[in-house]
This record gives sequence, structure tokens and C-alpha cells, in this order.
Amino acid sequence: MASPAVDEATGISLTFPDSAFTAQLLNCDFAGYVREFIETTHQGTVTWKTFKPKRHIDAGGLEAVFHHNPSTFPPITEDAEALVITFPNGTTKITVQAFMTNYRNTGTLGDKMVANATIKFSGEPVVTEV
Repeated sequence: MASPAVDEATGISLTFPDSAFTAQLLNCDFAGYVREFIETTHQGTVTWKTFKPKRHIDAGGLEAVFHHNPSTFPPITEDAEALVITFPNGTTKITVQAFMTNYRNTGTLGDKMVANATIKFSGEPVVTEV
């Protein structure tokens, strides 16, 4: 059995094309997709609880860390817009409606300034093989 492809996490990019915001990404932590459920256990269920998946799926979002550029204002005030995530191999992109919910930056004496952002996805992500 062949081993699955493994990509190094160097070269991931995040771009909000509508607001022209892009950043030099240092770290990207995806929250993952979440599908909630309804418990269907009833009085006739003897041992194991039973569940039914809910219809709607939460696409999640991500936490990003990147170089802070004081002359570039992040799209924290914008409505949901397209977010394009390009992966290191350059052949896979995810496009999803998204918006920033949190943006903070830090600057430690003698070190580079970095920013942390929380981005919420809205709707279905579209995966494109380029």
C-alpha cells in the first residue's frame, strides 16, 4: 500500500481579494468542520445511546499568525467576502466566504511585530485543484 502524500506547511497563503488583504503567514490553525447531532435515545433504548446528524455543517474557521504591517489595515470591519487559501503544493485552493472576528498585534522589544487573527468561515468551502 502506497503512503499518502505528505506536504510541508511552508507556502500556505491567505488572501481576501475583495479587500486586497494578504499577509506573510507564519502559522495557520484550522478549527475543522463541525456537524452537530440530535440525540434519538428513547425509553425503549436499552444499552447504547443513539444519535442522528443534524443537516447543517459548520465550516469552522481558522486562527492565523502573520507579520504585522502597521500600514495595512486588516479587513476586521468588512462583511463576509471570499477568502482564498492556497496550499504549499500550489495545486490546491480552498475558496470560502469568511470574515475576521478578532485581530490583535504584538510587538516585543527587539523582536518582529506579529498579528493574530481569528477568521470565521460562512457557507460551503470550495476545493479547487489547479
